[in-house]
Amino acid sequence: MKRNACNPLDGIYLSDKRRDGNTTRIIDNIIQLLFKGETVLVKDHFDKSPSQILIKKVNKRLQFEHQQQTIIYNENENTIRLL
Repeated sequence: MKRNACNPLDGIYLSDKRRDGNTTRIIDNIIQLLFKGETVLVKDHFDKSPSQILIKKVNKRLQFEHQQQTIIYNENENTIRLL
């Protein structure tokens, strides 16, 4: 059954400046959504294709702060969720 994925950019402030913490805010929001049980669309604040770097950063934060958490990446839908 396909679930609706949450957009991690909804409801957060993004600056138009570089190196202003946008990626950190996106990662924080993704992790909050994941812990609420949501499936999250992998989307960065750039208009490019979804970044594998963003997935790696989310995974790294989860492993550092919440060692027992594992994310599942659905390449077809470009979403992540917690196992």
